[in-house]
Amino acid sequence: MKLTTTDQVQKIVGKLPAPRDLKVIDCIDENAKRWLSYARFAFIGFGKAGHIKLSAAGGEEGFISASDPKHLLVPLTALEAESIVEIGSSFGALFVVSGMDETLRVNGKVSDISGGLLTLEVEECYLHCAKAVRRSSFWEPQSLEQSHGEMSRFLEQSRFLALASINSSGQADVSPKGDPEKFLIQEDEGFILLADRPGNRRIDSFRNIIEQPAVSIVALVPGCNAIL
Repeated sequence: MKLTTTDQVQKIVGKLPAPRDLKVIDCIDENAKRWLSYARFAFIGFGKAGHIKLSAAGGEEGFISASDPKHLLVPLTALEAESIVEIGSSFGALFVVSGMDETLRVNGKVSDISGGLLTLEVEECYLHCAKAVRRSSFWEPQSLEQSHGEMSRFLEQSRFLALASINSSGQADVSPKGDPEKFLIQEDEGFILLADRPGNRRIDSFRNIIEQPAVSIVALVPGCNAIL
């Protein structure tokens, strides 16, 4: 059955346990600031309506900081693909803290690029549930096996990914997905298939994809230093 409306998707995913935006704030509060001070890795998507690209980002603890409650500062050198950034574009970010199962999601706009720093204006900030990371056993890498350039083998081994999507108004979002090896991503005659599991039931990605089907994905094999 092909789903074409958010109502159809919400019916299958299940009713939200609370109002959709109950836990969302529009700034970096003290808790989020503390979370960022421990973060060493992130996925950050940048785009405009109809176009979205996702980059991995990393550095020492606190490599991304809050200059004030409404703005984040990101060193351009921390991005895996800094060429995808434009002033005025939307961003969606997913921040990871070593050993933590929850992730921090922050969305907004790129307000400035200068002095080697990217300034991000914060519009949404909230903590994401731990289910995706737990399903992937993210902090329990099974092996350090390399894929040696074999994409099919890497897809088979992948247990965690970040999915960047964008709505028709140009608002970006990055969502975590996790599952055991051989279940997260499957290939089928030129397509890749992703299972979507019960989580917070906000269906942000589905809402965006129904409006605007462009997506960007970064997939990981925990314990492997390559990304797809």
